[in-house]
Amino acid sequence: NSSSFCTILQPSLSQLLLLFCIRHSPFNGIFRKDSMVMELLTSSPRIADIYSFCALSSLIEYVPTMLEDYVMPTEGYEPKERDTDDDRTPVNEYINPLEKLQMALEMAKGLATMHGHSGGVIANVDVQIGQFCRGKDGLIKILDFNRAEVLLWDAKEERYCTFLNGVPPDGSLRAPEEIIDAPLTEKIDVYALGNLIYSVLTGLLVNRNFETEKAHRRITHGKTENIDVDYFDSRSPAEMALVKVIQWCWTFDANERPSIFQIVEFLEDEVRKNVYSSQDVY
Repeated sequence: NSSSFCTILQPSLSQLLLLFCIRHSPFNGIFRKDSMVMELLTSSPRIADIYSFCALSSLIEYVPTMLEDYVMPTEGYEPKERDTDDDRTPVNEYINPLEKLQMALEMAKGLATMHGHSGGVIANVDVQIGQFCRGKDGLIKILDFNRAEVLLWDAKEERYCTFLNGVPPDGSLRAPEEIIDAPLTEKIDVYALGNLIYSVLTGLLVNRNFETEKAHRRITHGKTENIDVDYFDSRSPAEMALVKVIQWCWTFDANERPSIFQIVEFLEDEVRKNVYSSQDVY
């Protein structure tokens, strides 16, 4: 009857409170941005497809592999550690050098999709290993955009405007200009990509041995992870290419730092050279 039908649809007080909290949640706008940016970029195979979203939830394509689980054996419930501090062997040595180089290229292409968006530059602002996954099609994709920044265009100066983001509470994975709350550009993503590729190369996080304050001080003084160039040069051309691109991404001055498109071009060239050389070996 009609009365029972109305009773079924009548929301409880707890449901009404939940809806009110979701609607007025400070995270609502963040997650809405996450979904809207994903929708803008959904035509790219480098971005996870979104099918729908509501409030704090979104429905996206199935992505079976999180790269953090694959690349970082030093994280998680049973972290793998190096035997000694002098040991320079990558802890993720189960990944061959050419695959690491190809992974770096795919990650860079994902960011290039954002920076090269036809409607204007979109900065990711939160580049870290946990934002990347491998889809069922085998491609590496970005699936998190809740800190993304759509850059505004200054018609008078004919350039993109800078933006401010506040000093990050942790910041151990951020660019130097972020730590001092300076005007930012999409180049912060390039610096952070260097951190990401360092993890792909070694299986380790940058600044893993430092408290936040010391990590901030190191970053703002241009200190980066110490990479034994001779060691990797003696191991493989692919790993040496990764060392070069990491150091290039870590360019301290944002104005001198390469664009993501320059990084993609460099990595594409290195992948081609290393594919041919590996075929020569076999």
